[in-house]
Amino acid sequence: MKRTIILIWVGLFAVLPGNRATYGADTPPTPVPVQELGTKYQLIGQVGEPLGSVVTVRGVIGTGRSKADQSKPQLRVRSINGRTTQQDIMLPIYAYFGEFGEDGLPALELGQYYEFEAYESGGYIGVPSEVFERGSAVIQTTDHFFCTHLVGCRGSAIAPIVDAPSDFIDREALIQGIAKNLDGRPCIVGGGWILRIDADAPWSDSDVGKQAEAYGTIRHTDDATTYFSENSAARLSQLEDQIGRHVTLRGTVWNGSNHLRFEYRGTYVELEASPAQTDWDNIRRLHGEPVEASGVLDDATPPAMRQTTGPTGEPVKPYYILRQSSWKRIDELLFQERPDR
Repeated sequence: MKRTIILIWVGLFAVLPGNRATYGADTPPTPVPVQELGTKYQLIGQVGEPLGSVVTVRGVIGTGRSKADQSKPQLRVRSINGRTTQQDIMLPIYAYFGEFGEDGLPALELGQYYEFEAYESGGYIGVPSEVFERGSAVIQTTDHFFCTHLVGCRGSAIAPIVDAPSDFIDREALIQGIAKNLDGRPCIVGGGWILRIDADAPWSDSDVGKQAEAYGTIRHTDDATTYFSENSAARLSQLEDQIGRHVTLRGTVWNGSNHLRFEYRGTYVELEASPAQTDWDNIRRLHGEPVEASGVLDDATPPAMRQTTGPTGEPVKPYYILRQSSWKRIDELLFQERPDR
Protein backbone atom coordinates (compact mmCIF):
# COMPACT_ATOMS: atom_id res chain seq x y z
CA MET A 1 0.00 0.00 0.00
CA LYS A 2 1.32 3.44 -0.90
CA ARG A 3 2.09 5.54 2.18
CA THR A 4 1.72 9.26 2.58
CA ILE A 5 4.43 10.79 4.76
CA ILE A 6 3.37 13.74 6.86
CA LEU A 7 6.30 15.93 7.83
CA ILE A 8 5.71 17.33 11.30
CA TRP A 9 9.27 18.43 12.07
CA VAL A 10 8.42 22.07 12.71
CA GLY A 11 5.26 21.22 14.59
CA LEU A 12 7.03 18.85 16.96
CA PHE A 13 9.83 21.30 17.57
CA ALA A 14 7.37 24.05 18.37
CA VAL A 15 5.52 22.13 21.03
CA LEU A 16 8.39 20.64 22.97
CA PRO A 17 8.34 21.59 26.66
CA GLY A 18 9.72 25.08 27.18
CA ASN A 19 9.28 26.06 23.54
CA ARG A 20 5.62 25.61 22.72
CA ALA A 21 4.00 27.95 20.20
CA THR A 22 0.65 28.25 18.48
CA TYR A 23 0.94 27.03 14.92
CA GLY A 24 -1.19 28.94 12.44
CA ALA A 25 -3.75 30.38 14.85
CA ASP A 26 -6.06 31.05 11.90
CA THR A 27 -5.31 27.74 10.19
CA PRO A 28 -7.09 24.63 11.53
CA PRO A 29 -4.89 21.54 11.93
CA THR A 30 -5.15 18.73 9.38
CA PRO A 31 -7.04 15.74 10.84
CA VAL A 32 -5.04 12.49 10.87
CA PRO A 33 -7.00 9.35 11.89
CA VAL A 34 -4.94 7.46 14.47
CA GLN A 35 -6.00 4.11 13.01
CA GLU A 36 -4.19 5.06 9.79
CA LEU A 37 -0.85 5.83 11.46
CA GLY A 38 1.69 3.28 10.29
CA THR A 39 -0.33 2.41 7.18
CA LYS A 40 -1.38 5.51 5.30
CA TYR A 41 0.56 8.00 7.41
CA GLN A 42 3.94 8.14 9.12
CA LEU A 43 5.07 10.56 11.79
CA ILE A 44 8.51 12.01 11.09
CA GLY A 45 10.43 12.94 14.22
CA GLN A 46 12.90 15.69 14.93
CA VAL A 47 15.81 13.54 13.78
CA GLY A 48 14.20 13.36 10.34
CA GLU A 49 13.24 9.67 10.46
CA PRO A 50 9.90 7.94 11.16
CA LEU A 51 9.21 7.47 14.85
CA GLY A 52 10.52 4.06 15.91
CA SER A 53 13.38 3.99 13.38
CA VAL A 54 16.72 3.08 14.95
CA VAL A 55 19.35 5.71 14.16
CA THR A 56 22.89 6.51 15.26
CA VAL A 57 22.93 9.90 16.95
CA ARG A 58 25.76 11.88 18.45
CA GLY A 59 25.34 14.82 20.75
CA VAL A 60 26.01 16.52 24.05
CA ILE A 61 24.03 16.31 27.28
CA GLY A 62 22.43 19.66 28.07
CA THR A 63 19.64 21.13 30.17
CA GLY A 64 16.38 22.73 29.14
CA ARG A 65 15.00 25.96 30.53
CA SER A 66 11.96 24.56 32.31
CA LYS A 67 12.05 22.61 35.56
CA ALA A 68 10.40 19.72 33.72
CA ASP A 69 13.21 19.66 31.14
CA GLN A 70 15.92 19.83 33.80
CA SER A 71 14.50 16.84 35.66
CA LYS A 72 15.63 14.42 32.93
CA PRO A 73 18.67 14.10 30.61
CA GLN A 74 18.45 16.08 27.38
CA LEU A 75 20.51 15.23 24.30
CA ARG A 76 21.45 18.11 22.00
CA VAL A 77 21.82 16.25 18.73
CA ARG A 78 24.87 17.07 16.61
CA SER A 79 24.98 14.16 14.16
CA ILE A 80 22.35 11.81 12.70
CA ASN A 81 23.53 8.63 10.96
CA GLY A 82 26.95 10.16 10.40
CA ARG A 83 25.68 13.47 9.00
CA THR A 84 26.56 16.51 11.12
CA THR A 85 23.72 18.93 11.77
CA GLN A 86 23.60 22.47 13.12
CA GLN A 87 19.87 22.43 13.77
CA ASP A 88 18.99 23.09 17.39
CA ILE A 89 17.52 19.65 18.15
CA MET A 90 17.17 18.87 21.83
CA LEU A 91 15.36 15.76 23.02
CA PRO A 92 14.91 14.01 26.36
CA ILE A 93 16.69 10.67 26.32
CA TYR A 94 15.71 7.59 28.29
CA ALA A 95 17.44 4.26 28.82
CA TYR A 96 15.95 1.37 26.85
CA PHE A 97 16.25 -0.89 29.89
CA GLY A 98 17.33 -0.14 33.43
CA GLU A 99 19.35 3.01 34.01
CA PHE A 100 22.16 4.87 32.29
CA GLY A 101 25.43 3.36 33.44
CA GLU A 102 24.03 -0.16 33.08
CA ASP A 103 23.52 -2.75 30.32
CA GLY A 104 25.68 -1.19 27.61
CA LEU A 105 24.64 2.40 28.31
CA PRO A 106 27.11 4.98 29.68
CA ALA A 107 26.54 7.04 32.80
CA LEU A 108 25.59 10.55 31.65
CA GLU A 109 27.42 13.76 32.56
CA LEU A 110 26.35 17.30 31.72
CA GLY A 111 28.46 18.69 28.86
CA GLN A 112 29.81 15.30 27.78
CA TYR A 113 29.37 14.07 24.19
CA TYR A 114 27.95 10.61 23.47
CA GLU A 115 27.04 8.33 20.59
CA PHE A 116 23.84 6.28 20.85
CA GLU A 117 21.95 3.72 18.89
CA ALA A 118 18.48 5.06 19.61
CA TYR A 119 14.99 5.54 18.30
CA GLU A 120 12.61 8.46 18.63
CA SER A 121 9.20 7.90 20.15
CA GLY A 122 6.44 10.18 21.38
CA GLY A 123 2.96 10.77 22.66
CA TYR A 124 0.63 13.27 24.26
CA ILE A 125 1.22 14.56 27.77
CA GLY A 126 -0.59 17.04 29.99
CA VAL A 127 -4.29 17.76 30.46
CA PRO A 128 -6.66 19.65 28.10
CA SER A 129 -7.66 23.01 29.61
CA GLU A 130 -11.31 22.17 28.95
CA VAL A 131 -11.10 19.54 31.68
CA PHE A 132 -10.62 22.28 34.26
CA GLU A 133 -13.17 24.56 32.60
CA ARG A 134 -15.77 21.83 33.10
CA GLY A 135 -15.17 21.76 36.83
CA SER A 136 -12.61 19.01 37.41
CA ALA A 137 -10.05 19.53 40.16
CA VAL A 138 -7.22 21.79 39.02
CA ILE A 139 -3.86 20.07 39.24
CA GLN A 140 -0.34 21.21 38.45
CA THR A 141 0.39 20.02 34.92
CA THR A 142 1.03 21.23 31.37
CA ASP A 143 -1.24 21.83 28.43
CA HIS A 144 -2.19 18.77 26.39
CA PHE A 145 0.39 18.49 23.63
CA PHE A 146 2.45 16.02 21.61
CA CYS A 147 6.17 15.71 22.25
CA THR A 148 8.91 13.24 21.39
CA HIS A 149 11.95 11.74 23.10
CA LEU A 150 14.85 9.42 22.36
CA VAL A 151 15.27 5.91 23.72
CA GLY A 152 18.94 4.93 23.92
CA CYS A 153 19.64 1.23 23.32
CA ARG A 154 23.46 1.26 23.29
CA GLY A 155 25.98 4.04 23.63
CA SER A 156 29.40 5.33 24.61
CA ALA A 157 31.16 8.58 25.44
CA ILE A 158 32.94 10.29 22.53
CA ALA A 159 35.15 13.33 21.95
CA PRO A 160 33.44 16.71 21.47
CA ILE A 161 32.18 17.43 17.96
CA VAL A 162 33.83 20.49 16.40
CA ASP A 163 32.35 21.72 13.13
CA ALA A 164 34.64 22.00 10.12
CA PRO A 165 33.85 23.04 6.52
CA SER A 166 34.40 19.46 5.34
CA ASP A 167 31.31 18.39 7.32
CA PHE A 168 28.99 20.58 5.24
CA ILE A 169 30.02 20.34 1.59
CA ASP A 170 27.24 21.75 -0.63
CA ARG A 171 25.20 22.63 2.47
CA GLU A 172 24.63 25.89 4.31
CA ALA A 173 26.55 26.13 7.57
CA LEU A 174 27.83 28.57 10.17
CA ILE A 175 31.61 28.12 10.37
CA GLN A 176 33.58 29.72 13.19
CA GLY A 177 37.29 30.43 13.46
CA ILE A 178 39.83 33.27 13.40
CA ALA A 179 39.64 36.22 10.99
CA LYS A 180 42.63 36.46 8.64
CA ASN A 181 43.48 37.96 5.25
CA LEU A 182 45.25 35.73 2.75
CA ASP A 183 46.37 37.16 -0.60
CA GLY A 184 44.31 40.25 0.18
CA ARG A 185 41.06 38.27 0.59
CA PRO A 186 39.10 37.65 3.81
CA CYS A 187 39.24 34.18 5.31
CA ILE A 188 38.37 32.32 8.47
CA VAL A 189 41.00 29.88 9.69
CA GLY A 190 40.45 26.87 11.94
CA GLY A 191 42.17 23.63 12.90
CA GLY A 192 43.83 22.51 9.67
CA TRP A 193 41.46 24.30 7.30
CA ILE A 194 40.93 27.68 5.59
CA LEU A 195 37.52 29.06 4.64
CA ARG A 196 37.56 31.74 1.97
CA ILE A 197 34.68 34.21 2.28
CA ASP A 198 32.54 35.42 -0.60
CA ALA A 199 33.37 39.11 -0.07
CA ASP A 200 35.49 41.71 -1.84
CA ALA A 201 36.74 43.73 1.12
CA PRO A 202 39.34 42.17 3.42
CA TRP A 203 39.07 42.19 7.20
CA SER A 204 40.20 45.45 8.74
CA ASP A 205 43.49 45.45 10.63
CA SER A 206 41.59 45.70 13.89
CA ASP A 207 39.49 42.63 13.02
CA VAL A 208 42.34 40.33 12.05
CA GLY A 209 43.07 37.74 14.71
CA LYS A 210 39.67 37.94 16.37
CA GLN A 211 36.97 35.30 16.55
CA ALA A 212 34.77 35.41 13.47
CA GLU A 213 32.16 33.38 11.64
CA ALA A 214 30.58 33.05 8.21
CA TYR A 215 27.25 31.57 7.15
CA GLY A 216 26.97 30.36 3.58
CA THR A 217 27.01 27.32 1.29
CA ILE A 218 30.27 25.42 1.70
CA ARG A 219 32.11 24.42 -1.49
CA HIS A 220 35.28 22.50 -2.29
CA THR A 221 38.28 24.23 -3.89
CA ASP A 222 41.30 22.82 -5.69
CA ASP A 223 43.16 22.79 -2.37
CA ALA A 224 42.14 19.90 -0.11
CA THR A 225 42.36 22.05 3.04
CA THR A 226 40.77 25.21 1.61
CA TYR A 227 37.02 25.75 1.24
CA PHE A 228 34.78 28.51 -0.06
CA SER A 229 31.69 29.93 1.66
CA GLU A 230 29.36 30.90 -1.18
CA ASN A 231 26.92 33.80 -0.70
CA SER A 232 28.31 34.14 2.77
CA ALA A 233 27.60 36.65 5.51
CA ALA A 234 30.72 37.10 7.64
CA ARG A 235 31.14 38.96 10.91
CA LEU A 236 33.01 39.03 14.18
CA SER A 237 31.27 36.84 16.74
CA GLN A 238 32.19 38.33 20.14
CA LEU A 239 30.12 41.26 21.41
CA GLU A 240 33.11 43.06 22.91
CA ASP A 241 34.68 43.22 19.43
CA GLN A 242 31.64 44.97 17.93
CA ILE A 243 31.11 47.94 20.26
CA GLY A 244 30.05 51.06 18.33
CA ARG A 245 29.17 49.14 15.18
CA HIS A 246 25.83 48.59 13.53
CA VAL A 247 25.28 44.87 14.02
CA THR A 248 22.70 42.21 13.28
CA LEU A 249 22.41 39.60 16.02
CA ARG A 250 20.34 36.43 16.29
CA GLY A 251 19.06 35.34 19.67
CA THR A 252 16.06 34.97 21.97
CA VAL A 253 13.77 37.66 23.39
CA TRP A 254 12.79 37.59 27.06
CA ASN A 255 10.34 40.02 28.67
CA GLY A 256 11.72 41.83 31.70
CA SER A 257 9.69 43.75 34.28
CA ASN A 258 10.08 47.05 32.48
CA HIS A 259 12.27 46.31 29.47
CA LEU A 260 13.06 43.68 26.87
CA ARG A 261 16.15 41.52 27.09
CA PHE A 262 17.69 39.94 24.06
CA GLU A 263 19.85 36.91 24.77
CA TYR A 264 22.80 36.52 22.46
CA ARG A 265 24.64 33.25 23.05
CA GLY A 266 24.29 33.39 26.81
CA THR A 267 24.76 37.18 27.18
CA TYR A 268 21.85 39.55 27.70
CA VAL A 269 21.52 42.69 25.60
CA GLU A 270 18.87 45.31 26.35
CA LEU A 271 16.85 46.43 23.32
CA GLU A 272 16.33 50.15 22.85
CA ALA A 273 13.57 50.72 20.32
CA SER A 274 14.12 52.97 17.31
CA PRO A 275 11.43 55.55 16.39
CA ALA A 276 10.56 53.41 13.37
CA GLN A 277 9.97 50.32 15.51
CA THR A 278 6.22 50.44 16.08
CA ASP A 279 5.56 46.84 17.11
CA TRP A 280 6.91 47.04 20.68
CA ASP A 281 3.80 45.32 21.98
CA ASN A 282 4.15 42.60 19.37
CA ILE A 283 7.69 41.75 20.37
CA ARG A 284 6.57 41.37 23.98
CA ARG A 285 4.37 38.57 22.72
CA LEU A 286 7.49 36.87 21.31
CA HIS A 287 8.72 35.92 24.78
CA GLY A 288 11.12 32.99 24.38
CA GLU A 289 11.03 33.11 20.58
CA PRO A 290 14.00 33.42 18.16
CA VAL A 291 14.51 36.95 16.85
CA GLU A 292 16.98 38.80 14.63
CA ALA A 293 17.76 42.23 16.08
CA SER A 294 19.72 45.07 14.42
CA GLY A 295 21.11 48.29 15.85
CA VAL A 296 24.22 49.98 17.19
CA LEU A 297 25.88 47.97 19.96
CA ASP A 298 26.89 49.94 23.04
CA ASP A 299 28.70 48.89 26.21
CA ALA A 300 26.74 50.63 28.96
CA THR A 301 28.63 49.08 31.86
CA PRO A 302 29.45 51.84 34.41
CA PRO A 303 33.17 52.65 34.07
CA ALA A 304 33.77 52.04 37.77
CA MET A 305 32.56 48.44 37.42
CA ARG A 306 34.47 47.41 34.32
CA GLN A 307 37.55 46.26 36.23
CA THR A 308 35.78 44.92 39.32
CA THR A 309 34.80 41.41 40.33
CA GLY A 310 31.76 39.86 41.89
CA PRO A 311 31.45 38.43 45.41
CA THR A 312 33.08 35.13 44.41
CA GLY A 313 35.88 36.72 42.38
CA GLU A 314 34.31 36.42 38.92
CA PRO A 315 34.48 39.46 36.57
CA VAL A 316 31.39 41.65 36.52
CA LYS A 317 29.46 40.93 33.34
CA PRO A 318 29.32 43.81 30.83
CA TYR A 319 26.01 45.56 30.27
CA TYR A 320 25.19 45.85 26.57
CA ILE A 321 22.47 47.89 24.87
CA LEU A 322 21.42 47.65 21.24
CA ARG A 323 20.67 51.30 20.44
CA GLN A 324 17.96 52.34 17.97
CA SER A 325 17.17 48.68 17.43
CA SER A 326 14.74 46.96 15.14
CA TRP A 327 13.84 43.29 15.09
CA LYS A 328 11.99 40.52 13.33
CA ARG A 329 11.04 36.97 14.24
CA ILE A 330 13.00 34.16 12.59
CA ASP A 331 12.18 30.47 12.25
CA GLU A 332 14.88 29.01 14.47
CA LEU A 333 18.37 29.38 15.89
CA LEU A 334 21.32 27.12 15.14
CA PHE A 335 23.08 24.91 17.66
CA GLN A 336 25.94 27.41 18.10
CA GLU A 337 23.44 30.20 18.76
CA ARG A 338 21.95 28.43 21.80
CA PRO A 339 24.86 27.73 24.20
CA ASP A 340 22.49 28.28 27.14
CA ARG A 341 20.96 24.85 26.59
